[in-house]
Parts: sequence; C-alpha cells; structure tokens
Amino acid sequence: MSSIAPAPQLVPSAPVGPKVSSNFTVTGPSNPNPTLPTKDAKTSASGPKDTGTNGTPASGLRQRKKKTKTLPVDFLLRDRDVLAALADVERAKKREEELRNKPRSRRFRDTVAEWGRLCSCHGIPHLAQARSVITIIIWAILVTATWIGFAYLLVTTVQSYLDYDTSIQVELSDEEINFPSVTICNNSPYKMSMLNSTPELNALVQLYKEAVGLS
Repeated sequence: MSSIAPAPQLVPSAPVGPKVSSNFTVTGPSNPNPTLPTKDAKTSASGPKDTGTNGTPASGLRQRKKKTKTLPVDFLLRDRDVLAALADVERAKKREEELRNKPRSRRFRDTVAEWGRLCSCHGIPHLAQARSVITIIIWAILVTATWIGFAYLLVTTVQSYLDYDTSIQVELSDEEINFPSVTICNNSPYKMSMLNSTPELNALVQLYKEAVGLS
C-alpha cells in the first residue's frame, strides 16, 4: 500500500523594504513623537520639491501667474464698461442686419441721417434730428447762410493777405516858422581902408593884379 506524501506548505516571504508596524510608525532615525513621521521621512516620501529662484515652490509661482493672467468671467460681466461695450456690439449687429434687409436707397438715407446725428459740426445734428419739414427748412437755411459767410470771409482774408497792402500815413503840421536872419559875408579877407595904409598889403595886391592881368 503506497503512502501519499503531504502537500507542500507555502510560507509567505518577508516583504522587502523598511519594516512598518501596525500603528504606522516608521523605523529609522529617532523620532520624539512615534505617531508622526519625521521631516526626513516626509521629504523622502514626497520626493524633492521644485523651488524657484527665491526659494518659493515653482508650482506656486505657476499657479500665481495663472491667477493674475486670467480673470473670472463673473467679474468681467459685472464691470460697467464691459457691459456697455457688449451692448454697443449687440446694437451694431442689429443695425447691420436691419441695413442688409433694406433696399439700397433706404440704406443710403439711413447712413446719411446717422452721419448727421453723429457729426460735430454745429447745425447739422439739429438738421438730422428735426422731425417736421419746417424745422428742416429753417435749419437748412441757417446752415447754408453760415457756410456762405464763412467762405466769403475766408476768401477775402486770403486775398487781402496775398495783396501785401501797405498803409502810409503822412501828417503835415501848419505851424508858423520864423524866417531866419540873412547875413551877407564879404569874400575879401582885407579891407580897402587897410590896403592904402599898409604898404606891404598894397604891394601884395599889385602883384596879384599883375599875375592875373588886371592891371
């Protein structure tokens, strides 16, 4: 009678690595609080952290940059300027759709009326916003007269500048002037009474007469 050999028993092998107890205490360096892992265990478990140039984690910098770049939609929708811009865009779209459905003559008239309402020239906005025919005629006459006067003044001013006109003003005064006294001067440096009494002068006169040929 053959004997049956007993089945081999499988014995679990011991796990490889640090031994962990049931109360989650880590074996290794001494820890004053056995229930909490040490700082070295935290860093070894989580791995080295990526830090920036100033010591702050790089992941925190990225998150901070993302927060500064992107704004929440709710905050933008509460802004008055954003709401006004959106309303202007909606009105522009509606106006474009209405113009597309209108004929060409109607679109031209509406475009001219819109330009008149938005024009900064005095008188034209009143002309575009007028409702009655009489008001339109009055404003048209005023605007036309103003433009004619402006053109006339501009042309006359330019012409007067190009003519180079000069104004000369002469003032004459009719005041009485005392007539100056007249003095008759003798050109002869010698007196006739002195010629006869002075022999030297008499001799000089005789020489002069002989030289000239008066004698």
